[in-house]
Amino acid sequence: MERIVHLNDEPGQTGELIVEHDANAGRVRSIGTGFWSVDQASAFFKDWERIVRRIHANGVRLIAAVDLAEGGVQKAEVASIIATATDGLYHPGDAIAMIVENSLAKMQMRRVLDAQFHEFFMSKTAAETWLQGKSQAKLQGRT
Repeated sequence: MERIVHLNDEPGQTGELIVEHDANAGRVRSIGTGFWSVDQASAFFKDWERIVRRIHANGVRLIAAVDLAEGGVQKAEVASIIATATDGLYHPGDAIAMIVENSLAKMQMRRVLDAQFHEFFMSKTAAETWLQGKSQAKLQGRT
């Protein structure tokens, strides 16, 4: 698995965005903690887009777990980057489980992400169960 790390370089701020992926299998794991700078989010989502496009070029569907349980509610500028970077990126059958800390974070992510591809959880176990179901459907040729 390839691993990419983006750190918040703003003074007095902490926040990490990490993505690990296996483009041949279509598997992605990502962790976001703290608060993200605009530059950090821009760089991360350029990598995210490149990874998703590589997965699709390999002819497989994206199965991703994004753990934001230790992330904060992000600035409007960062939310805008997320919405713009992911708009039109996903294909039918792609599945992204978003693990969030609370209802406020869940509401923010629901506003910016396409509900066709994302499901939101406050439990890692529930997210993994949902992804396993999506993986099984993928293996059986269903979406």
